[in-house]
Amino acid sequence: MQEALIGRLKEVLSDVMEKMFYMVPDDLEGESPSRDGEYLAEISIEGKRRITLQFLLPESLAKQMASNFLPGGEPSEEMVQDVLREMANMVGGNLISGMGGDWRLGLPQVHQGVEAYGAGLGREPVCEFDVEG
Repeated sequence: MQEALIGRLKEVLSDVMEKMFYMVPDDLEGESPSRDGEYLAEISIEGKRRITLQFLLPESLAKQMASNFLPGGEPSEEMVQDVLREMANMVGGNLISGMGGDWRLGLPQVHQGVEAYGAGLGREPVCEFDVEG
């Protein structure tokens, strides 16, 4: 079950990143250079069990995503966070649409700086990507 879920998550995340943000994610080869990220977007899905999806992103990637999604100059901090919430919502929604059963999507949240670091403490990533675009 977990392997299938991770495979589906990779497909959904790749699809959302390509179609909505014009970015191509590739599986990260080797170890992550750093687990530091300026932003952590998360969303929970609940059904047979509770799953929390967390996306740790460096500031440069978050701003590029916002610029690609909402063209028109340098994105404000509010715009960056709105785009990250929307990304978490799109990934979570697309993930549960293919899972069958009765799943509910929680509200997306974004943490920044120290909050992002604290929210991700003690959690090991199940998949990591290198993003180009």
